[in-house]
Amino acid sequence: MTSTKKNRHGRLWYNIQKNENNIHISIYKMIYNLESLTTIAGCDAQLSKANEEKASLQLREMNKNAQFMNSERTLTARQLEMAELNSQLTSVVNEIAGLPEGTTKRKAISKKMHIETEIFDLTTLMDSSTEYDTLERQFDLSEVQFKILCVDEFIAAIEAKKTQLAA
Repeated sequence: MTSTKKNRHGRLWYNIQKNENNIHISIYKMIYNLESLTTIAGCDAQLSKANEEKASLQLREMNKNAQFMNSERTLTARQLEMAELNSQLTSVVNEIAGLPEGTTKRKAISKKMHIETEIFDLTTLMDSSTEYDTLERQFDLSEVQFKILCVDEFIAAIEAKKTQLAA
């Protein structure tokens, strides 16, 4: 499977090729044409747009970073909950082994089945947030950071062009 993502101006940001065993990611640097900038006012207008884009990207970076950190905390909390459930299950199994037949043993077996169901549900939930999802979140964050670098370079190029026009 191949997917290509473009920004709103149609410039290529990255290309992803996936197969069963691999993910190949190619990131392309944007090329800006500064030849059309012939006045200082034109440079100022482009600088204004670029700074707006940079502010938007920085906000998106902050949000992506918060999402990534939140998913990491959630995974840690689920792992702790799994350890607690396994501990409870071991305790109940040991309790069942020492109980005589009767109501108390049936209640303990019911509790064991309930804990096993919780473990199954939690395992299913943890499996749904796989390493691939984590990698995808990291890629999204690095993509935004890359865009910020591109905009920074564009801003520097505009400022150099503006200095050239002023001379």
